[in-house]
Amino acid sequence: MRTLSRRQFTRLAAASPLLLRGASLDGALPTRPLGKMGFKASILGLGGQRVGDQPTAQAIVDRIVAEAIEHGLNYVDTARGYGPSEERLGRALKGKRDKVFLVSKTRSATREAALADLKESLRNLQTDHLDCLLIHNISREDGFPNFEETLSEKGALGALLEAKKQGMIRHIGCSAHTYPAFPI
Repeated sequence: MRTLSRRQFTRLAAASPLLLRGASLDGALPTRPLGKMGFKASILGLGGQRVGDQPTAQAIVDRIVAEAIEHGLNYVDTARGYGPSEERLGRALKGKRDKVFLVSKTRSATREAALADLKESLRNLQTDHLDCLLIHNISREDGFPNFEETLSEKGALGALLEAKKQGMIRHIGCSAHTYPAFPI
C-alpha cells in the first residue's frame, strides 16, 4: 500500500474539486446551507493556505480557482498570515468575485490592528467586501491573552462590528485550532 506525504496529500486535496466533475448530473458540486445566513456552500471549499506556499505560480492558482468555480466550488478561505495567498487569490478571483463566499482572517486582538488587517485583506483580495472575517485561532493564550478585551468595543470585535455596519464585511466569526484557553 502506498502512503502519501503531507505535501502530496495537500496537493491532492487542493485539486479535489477538479476531480469531482461528475459529482452531480450538471457537473456542479453539491451544496449545503451555511448556517442560517441563506447561503448554500459547495461541499468542498478552497483553503488558501497552500496557495501562499512557494513556489506556487500565479498561473497555477488562476487555473485551480477558475476550474474549481466552473465546477461549482463557491467557498474560498484565506488569511493574512498565509504568505502571498490573499494577493494570489485576489488576482485569480478578478472577474469571479461574485461567484464565491470569500473568507479571510485576522490574528489581531486590538481594534486598530484588526481594522488595519481588514483593510489590507480587502486591498490584497481586490474586493470592496468580505463575506466573512474570522478572528483567527482565538484559543491561543499567546495570541489573545486578554480574551474579554479582544471581544470588547475597544478590541478586534469592536472593529469588526463597525466594519460590518460600513459594509466591508457581511459576517463575523472566529476559528480555533486547540482547546479554549479561557473558562467557559
